[in-house]
Amino acid sequence: RLQGDWSSDVCSSDLSRLWFFSDSFTTTVFSMQLKRLNELLEQFKIHIRSAQHEESVMLWETQQLFQNNWDTEAPRLAEMFRQSLENSISRRYWSRELYAPREMMLEFIALDEEMVRIMFRDLFNENKEVDGRMDRFVFYCNEMLQAYKEKHQRPPHNRHYHDDNYTMVSLYLTFRFPDRYAPYEHEAFVHLLRSLHSPDIPVVNDPARWFKVARTLLTLMKKDPELISLHSQRLESGRHFEGESLLLAYEFCKWCSGS
Repeated sequence: RLQGDWSSDVCSSDLSRLWFFSDSFTTTVFSMQLKRLNELLEQFKIHIRSAQHEESVMLWETQQLFQNNWDTEAPRLAEMFRQSLENSISRRYWSRELYAPREMMLEFIALDEEMVRIMFRDLFNENKEVDGRMDRFVFYCNEMLQAYKEKHQRPPHNRHYHDDNYTMVSLYLTFRFPDRYAPYEHEAFVHLLRSLHSPDIPVVNDPARWFKVARTLLTLMKKDPELISLHSQRLESGRHFEGESLLLAYEFCKWCSGS
């Protein structure tokens, strides 16, 4: 179960939220949240045992491909981008009806390859605050879309699909830095916090807060050897990313939201 020392990262998270004060009320609230998390993780293990493994771990496959292939300075940027964002099960996270961020990024590369390099260099610069990086990336996409429309009289796409409440941008970050980021979906995040009886539910997008919560969740999940063993058994060496990945926290979040 969830025992052991709390790291400073955990103690600054939503689960403790500096429920760090010593009065009995906040201590009780924190204990209730931890108990609730334990209950949910026991149910989550049942899900892992019963779920179709290939479907459940498809994102770990793309994470491994991204790790193998990504190179912002690659001479053939479009080819590198295609190889990095692939999956043998489904491409629905970046290509489905009325949603084509991968295709539009390839259009941007064809339009101005060097600008796309600048966009990804900035997004992946860990020396800068993540909120600013994500906002700038979407802003650059807006600018590129304008140039794209000016070049094509009747463009096949009227949007760049990265204006999706940070979902696609967070996916790039997830694949590039597996232990730092997880895909952001606002409604799923809200469901998770409600499931944990959090008193502080965000009303606007807050991906930076989700990333902190996801790191905390993974820290706590790692304290359950059975859970980690069940997850590891689903991964195929060489095909799936086997290092530390916040995708497990994301899967738990999605499971809590019923999606």
